[in-house]
Amino acid sequence: MKKELAVLVVLAGTVVGCAKEPHGACLATDPTCAPPVNTGPVAISASAARAAEGVPITFVKEGRPVELVGWSLGDGTEVVGLAQVTHAYREEGTYTVRLTYRELTGGATEAVDTAAVVFHCPPVITRVRAGADDYAVGETVVLSVKFTDSGPDDVFTGTVDWNNDYVGTGTPASEALPDEITITKTATGGVLTAVHIYSVAGTYSPVVWVSDGDTSDRRGLTGLVVNPIVTHRARN
Repeated sequence: MKKELAVLVVLAGTVVGCAKEPHGACLATDPTCAPPVNTGPVAISASAARAAEGVPITFVKEGRPVELVGWSLGDGTEVVGLAQVTHAYREEGTYTVRLTYRELTGGATEAVDTAAVVFHCPPVITRVRAGADDYAVGETVVLSVKFTDSGPDDVFTGTVDWNNDYVGTGTPASEALPDEITITKTATGGVLTAVHIYSVAGTYSPVVWVSDGDTSDRRGLTGLVVNPIVTHRARN
């Protein structure tokens, strides 16, 4: 898993340093970065210096009383007349957040800027479960896979290697071919459901991959038993 690059954000003369931090655990916000606060007579504070895509950040106007004109949040979002705004960025990147204001005595508008750094949140598989402890040859095997990912616009794909670590007898036939896979998105990630029919008895360890187009995660299930079909002869 690659590490995030160190980020330096300039906030009205104050530099906030963000340490190199892997985000394989999909942290909502980066604890290595101090929340940004600039120090002018009118300033912006933020609930986090870096956050995962889809995770809200709150920006607050600080300093002396002024007439608030509006916020520009860097991704096309504009908010008028509020001292505090909360926003979740849908894509990774560094966004310039600008608060425009006017002195209470009148005059031209002025502005103060800060930055929001939004990092990519990779999918993380949290559970792989079979619908039963064992199956028979020719019976439909169902795997249920849960994963987390905060990216609201991510499109997920899934792959299952049904034939990994085959330890049964005989030669499995087409167990690695693609089968029916469906993915249902949730607020925090998604659920992948995969079905397959084994044609050879044995003990299998299927492996699942989930990808969001940028990164992927994999996880296996061991000891999936497929029993031979038992036939009974009629008595004479």
